[in-house]
Amino acid sequence: MENIITLEYKEELRTDFTKNYLKIIYNKKTELFKEIYFYNYEYGIIEVKNGVKTVHRWENEEEAQSHSYLNRRYTVTFLDGKINDIGLEKQIINEILKYLETIFIKKEEKIILNKMLKYIRKLYSNTFPNKI
Repeated sequence: MENIITLEYKEELRTDFTKNYLKIIYNKKTELFKEIYFYNYEYGIIEVKNGVKTVHRWENEEEAQSHSYLNRRYTVTFLDGKINDIGLEKQIINEILKYLETIFIKKEEKIILNKMLKYIRKLYSNTFPNKI
């Protein structure tokens, strides 16, 4: 298991409230990404697991409200179903990339992050920066 590397980066707005989160599970030996997980508190989640991408967006206030009295009084926002919205996906990833620019990242981790970015660029027709 020494070939498996897990990287995690978390931006908190306050204790126990995460703004942006990135988790990468990478196999150094095979140079494959087992998992890439992007989270943004405003837009939603992108998960790439074993090459399969799923995207979920957060519901807005209007969608979260229902006809029940209790839900009208105490609305909640939760993940909507899987979606296919490239614009939303780019927003999520760009927010994570902006956050990564603000923190110190070790040289070894930058190498993996740049490989991840290259991999993600293939999924999105090369519309993201080349390097972190």
